[in-house]
Amino acid sequence: MGVVSVQGGELYSDSVGAGDVCVTIHGGFGFDHTSLSPWLDRLASAMRVVYYDQRGCGRSSRSGMDALTIGRLRDDVDAVRAHAGAERVTLLGHGWGSCVALEYALAYPERVKCLILVSGTPSFPVEGELREAVLQRGTIDAVIGNIHDSSEDDDALARAICNALPLLFYDVENERVQRLFSHMLWSAPAALQWRRVFNGWSVRRRLAEIAAPTLLLAGEFNTVFPISQSLALYEGIVNSTLEIFGQSGHFPFVEEPEEFFRTVFEWIEAAALA
Repeated sequence: MGVVSVQGGELYSDSVGAGDVCVTIHGGFGFDHTSLSPWLDRLASAMRVVYYDQRGCGRSSRSGMDALTIGRLRDDVDAVRAHAGAERVTLLGHGWGSCVALEYALAYPERVKCLILVSGTPSFPVEGELREAVLQRGTIDAVIGNIHDSSEDDDALARAICNALPLLFYDVENERVQRLFSHMLWSAPAALQWRRVFNGWSVRRRLAEIAAPTLLLAGEFNTVFPISQSLALYEGIVNSTLEIFGQSGHFPFVEEPEEFFRTVFEWIEAAALA
């Protein structure tokens, strides 16, 4: 465990394993690193897995959220990298964390060994597709409205996310799904500010600049960042590989862990030999 000093605050960080460093970047509507840990601990057999709570999330500082920018989120990653003592790292971004990972790879290409983007997107918002998916399930008011209205109340945010579980998962009754958010420290202010910061964000036209080997992992039933977004990443990033999981939503490492980690380990081995 440790604290990483950044401009205007501190970030909570933890790690497991040894060897080459993999910095993980969580996403979410006010999620923290427990949306990834301990699920990704299995990667520790091949590398040192570094988790951290993004600015305003979990145990990290909430001060100065009104001044939050994509640049600060990106440079927070660099602070975590430096704190881990690594010159070059593997970046693993999930959901909105993939947006931060893409920004980092474009700003600091020399510090990125490879990219793993889980349920990623090259632009935001994708509300058109999300709205259509929610309408098909008949819960547009219960999901979209509640998430947007819960921006000042951590408990209300947690309830709204629970209402949105059918949008996030292939099988909401899966025992692992039921455990996913059990240790989450929700942050409604972070959810609000992240929507503001990423509204209109896009790196679609810059994807060809990314030279790092990139693994794209997507769940077929992800209606938050649909497969179309991972396909756009695949088409834009030259040195990329795409794997789609047929019985997963936004969290394939939770719903199909065996297939997920087999894919990741095989890709890591192939990338090391290339």
